[in-house]
Amino acid sequence: MSDIDDPTVTRLLSVDADFTFSQLHEVIQIAFGWTNSHTYTFDVKPLPPENTNRPIFFRDTPLIQLSASGDSDFGSADVDFPIKKSAEYKLRDVYGADAYKGKVEIQYEYDMGDSWRHSIVLLGVADPTLRRIMGIPPEVRVVCLGGEGHPVAEDSGGPGGWDELKDLFRKPRAKDERKDWYKNGGCLNGDPKGLDPYRWDVLDVNDGLMESFPPPKE
Repeated sequence: MSDIDDPTVTRLLSVDADFTFSQLHEVIQIAFGWTNSHTYTFDVKPLPPENTNRPIFFRDTPLIQLSASGDSDFGSADVDFPIKKSAEYKLRDVYGADAYKGKVEIQYEYDMGDSWRHSIVLLGVADPTLRRIMGIPPEVRVVCLGGEGHPVAEDSGGPGGWDELKDLFRKPRAKDERKDWYKNGGCLNGDPKGLDPYRWDVLDVNDGLMESFPPPKE
């Protein structure tokens, strides 16, 4: 995740290239512990040129944006890039297309109020031999291989609010209504046990992925 540290929040995923970006949204929601309670977009952006002095907004303008509805979240606001439905584009349509291959980066943004941004980095195509060595059956279409960092709290106010919440839980004697909010059901993905920013469980993530994306039946 962008702008999140101490610790960073990352997930290493192996995802079928035939998954749509709508399905990738579901994968990210499960992997990062979100509750699918807000809108989202995928921005396909040109890679920033090396050694450039151009203002950052040049490279932040998407070549294409993918969303659930295929419409702008800003209503009738004019945008100078196409917006398409995420369910109509597969991962291979971007990562394997000549127009985009090796030329773009993808950013997933969830909750336009808190603006939780996730940088998606393609590390390559998974080697079937490696999956076999790791004991991953070939029919499993998506799996979490690693990562770090506790899931970020929904509606905590963006990266700054998340930092403040972590700081509160680092002080056991500190009393604050935000602690109660997180532990007692006010936070959609809170935890009555409290918050350890390093705690997460790859097995829980993979159980969720398997439930949502079960292998096809023979």
